[in-house]
Amino acid sequence: MDILSVKLYARQLQGTHRGADDVWFFVQLVCVAAPNALALGLPWLRGRLRLPAAVGLCLANAAVLLLCAAANTRRFFARGCGVPASALRPLGKVLGFRALVALLQTGLAAASLLPAAVVLVLTRVLLQTGLTRRELTLLLCGTAALAALALVTFARAASLLFLAPYAYAGGSGVRASIRQSIVTMAAQRRAARRFRRSFCGWFLLCALAVPAPFVWSYYQQSAAVFAGALLPAWQTGTPDDQPTILLDKWAKT
Repeated sequence: MDILSVKLYARQLQGTHRGADDVWFFVQLVCVAAPNALALGLPWLRGRLRLPAAVGLCLANAAVLLLCAAANTRRFFARGCGVPASALRPLGKVLGFRALVALLQTGLAAASLLPAAVVLVLTRVLLQTGLTRRELTLLLCGTAALAALALVTFARAASLLFLAPYAYAGGSGVRASIRQSIVTMAAQRRAARRFRRSFCGWFLLCALAVPAPFVWSYYQQSAAVFAGALLPAWQTGTPDDQPTILLDKWAKT
């Protein structure tokens, strides 16, 4: 797959919606920052921030992030396909599916880190019995190696679900979207790796000089176009009137 063509087409789409994307970025930024600013900025609330309130704050942050992710999926995917957002699944259903994917990724992360956690607990138990410096060094190095391997495994497994939200937004079922994403991403692993690497420099420049709204909208739009290039077509609508979204049509423009 030509990653450059994907990014050029995404850049063309971004250029025609630059102002709207900047406003959309700042709206989501305010929504994400509002719960934290409320909890940390008000002295009376900060003094009462106990465990239930902290859990509620974490859940509020997660809900806002999932809502933003679902809205971005519909917004940029519809633009990349050249169809109105109303042709896709409603925002509420996409939000629920995003939450399901997040739970799957959390489970993958917990399963990946389990061996390292077991070794870390074992090291703590053995410390009470007395260990030499060499044995302690070997245990800590083993824990670090297992943690690094777990992170790599989790990153690869989580990347298999990259296409699932787009497939679901386009009309596929829950199981079909997950299965289609896993099969497609497993076959296009090199293309996905090249796509992610192509944005490393952009994110570094974003931290230095390039405005964050530009990089954010550029990546979101490129990800939607990239997903459209990997999946050939999705069906949406009613059985009597199912418009076919040809996701590879951008390559012909």
